[in-house]
Amino acid sequence: MREFLDEAQKHIEDGIARVKKEQRRVLAKRFYKNVSVKNVKAGFAIFLDDKMLKTQKKRDLVLKNEKIAKLLAAEWEEQKKEINLFSMPINRLVNLAIDGEKGLRDRLKNEIIKYAACDLLLYRAQSPKELLQQQEEKWDIILTKLAKKFNIKFIPTIGILHQEQPAKTLKRLREAINNLDRLNLIALMSITNLSGSALLAIAIYCKLIDEREALIAANIDEDYNIKIWGMDEEARINRKNKERDFFASAKLLNLLN
Repeated sequence: MREFLDEAQKHIEDGIARVKKEQRRVLAKRFYKNVSVKNVKAGFAIFLDDKMLKTQKKRDLVLKNEKIAKLLAAEWEEQKKEINLFSMPINRLVNLAIDGEKGLRDRLKNEIIKYAACDLLLYRAQSPKELLQQQEEKWDIILTKLAKKFNIKFIPTIGILHQEQPAKTLKRLREAINNLDRLNLIALMSITNLSGSALLAIAIYCKLIDEREALIAANIDEDYNIKIWGMDEEARINRKNKERDFFASAKLLNLLN
């Protein structure tokens, strides 16, 4: 998993390390006055003044979906005196989709299903009882919705020992994402990694739950620990940035579908 994410331009890194890295980075000055979306031959392009936006590999950044193009343009417009690419999750995901190497779609699908096979929602805490009850309350509802949607079953377990899931379950989940394009899969992979759950990502894609329900489910363990131990400033910044990226990825996925 780490090798895959590193190769995918490190668009998702460890949160605290990422915050520190960004604090040390010298940011480029904003060099443009106006941002616009224009209809070009292949779709919708973003223009910084009169110059069309390119990807990191200098490829044309053109989108078929005008709403996504406007969302990306808004990220560029929101940059003030300096350009902070870290604060532009849609831009990062779109760049990755356009610049990704051959075979990226298959690798993304494999990683998402690999996550689903040992998903966050399937492994419950042994203790304390209060945390286990919260997990069961929130996670079982989502598993039931997915089970009904795809006519499959899950085998949750308590503890960390591996519990193999039925082959039919993983097969049906793969079929659900098999024909998705790069950008859909990248959005799914981003949600998966940020939440620790491919099942939450697939549930959002299938509109079984919304992104806020998914985030609450993903944060059950963390919220329980915060309730006991509190949260320091670095952790607060890390969580805020993760939530920003999570909602951006979910919005992108919804606009694509």
